[in-house]
Amino acid sequence: MTRQKIFNTFWYIAVFLLPFTSLPLTSQILHSKMVAAPAIIFLALLMLFWFIPYLFKHSLDLATYPLLIYLVYTLLITCLSIFNSIPIQKNFNFLSSFGESIITLLIGISFFAFPLQFLNSEKILKQTLRFLYLGFIPLFVWSMTQFFVYQLSGQFPVWMETAQSWFTTSGLLYPGRITGFAYEPSWVAHQLNLLYIPIFLGFTLSNQSLFVKKYMHLSVENLLLGSALLCLFLSKSRIGWISFLVCILYASLVLNGRYILSLKNKFPKFSQKKWKLALPILLLTFYLIIILTGLFISSKVDSRMEQVLNPKTYQNRSLLSIANQFLFAERILYWQAGWEMFNDHPIIGVGLGNYGFYFENYIPSFAWALDEPRDLIFRAEYQANNKNIWTRLLSETGVIGLILFTSWLYLIFKKGYAITKSENIKKTVWGYVTLLTIIAFLFEGFSIDSFAMPYVWTTLGIALAAIRMDQTKTSL
Repeated sequence: MTRQKIFNTFWYIAVFLLPFTSLPLTSQILHSKMVAAPAIIFLALLMLFWFIPYLFKHSLDLATYPLLIYLVYTLLITCLSIFNSIPIQKNFNFLSSFGESIITLLIGISFFAFPLQFLNSEKILKQTLRFLYLGFIPLFVWSMTQFFVYQLSGQFPVWMETAQSWFTTSGLLYPGRITGFAYEPSWVAHQLNLLYIPIFLGFTLSNQSLFVKKYMHLSVENLLLGSALLCLFLSKSRIGWISFLVCILYASLVLNGRYILSLKNKFPKFSQKKWKLALPILLLTFYLIIILTGLFISSKVDSRMEQVLNPKTYQNRSLLSIANQFLFAERILYWQAGWEMFNDHPIIGVGLGNYGFYFENYIPSFAWALDEPRDLIFRAEYQANNKNIWTRLLSETGVIGLILFTSWLYLIFKKGYAITKSENIKKTVWGYVTLLTIIAFLFEGFSIDSFAMPYVWTTLGIALAAIRMDQTKTSL
């Protein structure tokens, strides 16, 4: 086997293993209990033996440079933060926290930069997608097994709990919710919204497929998209539902623009002025129906949302009190603490990874009535985090850090948007994938703050590599 075939094999294995977020064996190697994706191990080997030698002969893609600037910036401000009076908590160490934060950022950048440079042929791109599709199948099967076993017996048998402990460091199965191979249900929703759904939906919107054959006029991507949506629904992740809902609104706009002309031709008696008035009203009505329907369904299938449509839930109550009603008050107070840190350190923040040191000084008084923050402060062996990428960027790297990071997203979004405007529908696939991923990430970012979660990075890296190939040769 040649060196290139070995590299290809490692990459395909990494892609196949993406559904696993916190494998116990990987956790022991990486010394991380939560984000311990086995794909990181294979990527590390590829970065060491393929990517670094590659850099001596080739230049990086321009899309990587904003991230490198952000990396250098975070290194600088975090080193400067050591001169601040950091309120050290318990036995936590500044250097350890700093090192862990930089490593997680490097992991994320690597998951973006590697496929962007490595996928240099249509053959490798197609094979990557095949392994990505194959990796989704066991995720779907195990998720459906969790759902049906619990629905039939009302509990999880011992063998399932044992199996889950092999797949995740949490080892937890959630009654009435699917977890897949992820640490918790919201994490499986995260990977669906940022990896599988954007790719399946991107192919569906452009009416393309990796495979020629169709089943009852349905492509493989159509079937996989339906399966992914079922998993997303059964995860009962509220932020996951919201993220997908916004993606659906974007997809409906794409379809609306595509079929408005046919509607005008079908109803020629409508004047141009009437169409300009009628279409926005119809679209707004359609979107409101979708939102209200989603809220109604969630109130029936998720006990946390039973009172979401009850007006009395919101009368004469504070935001944190309402949040506590829906069991996400802890998330709100983490965000609020991050926001308060940003208010006091608006330009460069408190330094990457330093949020946990300042957490106790910035939590609102309401936090002391909740179990989770008290446990974090007095008993937990890990530090608090933002649980929100946007407040993390603000609190730890300031407004400059937020601008640098979002500039990278904006440049990619702009490139993807330009591709979707191509007259050749075959070229639009990866433009849609790019836009859907970034749109979902804007909302998923309110739930997860780790740079080491590989999904948004990997999808954007693959998409940009495909766009680059498409600009020089025939696309998929």
